[in-house]
Amino acid sequence: MPRTPSAKGKRQQPYHKATWDGESTQIFLQLVVKKIEAGNRPHMSITPNGYHSLSKTFEAATGRLHSLKQLKNKYNLLKTEWRAWCKLMDCRKGPTGIGFDQVTGLFNASADWWAKMEKVTVYIFFFVSVFA
Repeated sequence: MPRTPSAKGKRQQPYHKATWDGESTQIFLQLVVKKIEAGNRPHMSITPNGYHSLSKTFEAATGRLHSLKQLKNKYNLLKTEWRAWCKLMDCRKGPTGIGFDQVTGLFNASADWWAKMEKVTVYIFFFVSVFA
């Protein structure tokens, strides 16, 4: 459902509430990659002109008009989630011992890791039952 922008903005067209399903996220990421390849991310963030262009192409591709703030928020959220995923999957950044099987879509870990997690779960259950 469209929302009206604040009085500060010059744009009179209403924005859509930012809802992100798998398809819109994939389109957004493809557009971000194109902006990065076009040189619209000289440092760690996309330039304002890059976001304006991204907004127009995103609207053309999905029919949804999102504000620059909505697009920036999504970009930053995806960047944070990507860092967490990389940290989880890379033993050099933290000994998680967890892997991911692309075929089954399931996480996998060694028997030692599962045994350690079972102990943690038992301690948490005990703590909650005693002090609840």
